[in-house]
Amino acid sequence: KTECKTAQLFMTALESVMILSDADTMDAVEFARNFGIAFQIKDDLNNVLTTQSYIKSGVYTAPVILSGKVKQPSIEKTYCLLNNYLALASEKLRHIEENRYKRALIELMEIYGQ
Repeated sequence: KTECKTAQLFMTALESVMILSDADTMDAVEFARNFGIAFQIKDDLNNVLTTQSYIKSGVYTAPVILSGKVKQPSIEKTYCLLNNYLALASEKLRHIEENRYKRALIELMEIYGQ
């Protein structure tokens, strides 16, 4: 679900912009994929830590899958998973020239990281 729904949305949006600007799309698409997955993991974490509505409705997200229950070790494992995808996304920005857009993406990833 995470890759086919959320990550695909990010990938499609970024790939469309890159195609329209005649830019190389490979790193941008991989950045979008990894950031989209990180975005969904963060959303799942927020849900588990606040309302737990996914759990109550039977939706299995990373924190639930990693432990089978909601407890601290699964939360820590989920943050590790989140940070792994953010690191993969960050790696794809390495080759992009320094500009305000790149800095904005880096700041956004820092907000999402833990």
